[in-house]
Amino acid sequence: MRNILPFSTFNCSGQYVPFRTLEETSFGGLMGGYLPVVDFPLAASLSPTATPLVGPDSCGMFPNGQAGVVPNCGVFNPPPIGISSVVTQCAAPGCNQFVAQPAPPVTIVGGGFGTLPENVPYTGVSNYLEIVDLTQGWNAGYASDVCTVAISSWASNRIQLVANVNQNGQCPLAAGDQVTVKVWNPQSMKSAIFPLVVSGN
Repeated sequence: MRNILPFSTFNCSGQYVPFRTLEETSFGGLMGGYLPVVDFPLAASLSPTATPLVGPDSCGMFPNGQAGVVPNCGVFNPPPIGISSVVTQCAAPGCNQFVAQPAPPVTIVGGGFGTLPENVPYTGVSNYLEIVDLTQGWNAGYASDVCTVAISSWASNRIQLVANVNQNGQCPLAAGDQVTVKVWNPQSMKSAIFPLVVSGN
């Protein structure tokens, strides 16, 4: 019931608990005081005076770790952050390039990306991802950049997004451009960078 239509700025709802991780972390609970608690005390142990149940509160504080896989659920040490490929959608079968196009759908593959604190899908800028066109001289998706990104998924090993570039004269992208893609792990703030050359098809 507590997770029905949470307000967009409310960071303590159940949807913020990463898939296959424990709600409780070394910082406290991700849902803070909004976590439902169930207990089965013996009637004889109950105090005649009600007292609030108080525990560690770290609403929205994500652990620096990676989700385990069933049956080993929980938070485990993340691998070092790294990017192995950055590709866009394109017509060629088995496309493995970054192709110049308006609003390119981008897939970043690697590891150690952590958990995005913002709820996905997320459109805007953040402190965790940046696309830089060194040739044209623009940045997108980071801090106060003019051009944004629309992130559809952010997993520890794969990020999928649409770069809102090459539209209405903003952030032009052309074949031959030298581009870098940088990702920060939101929990450790360690980063990885991947250089590429934009393809024409």
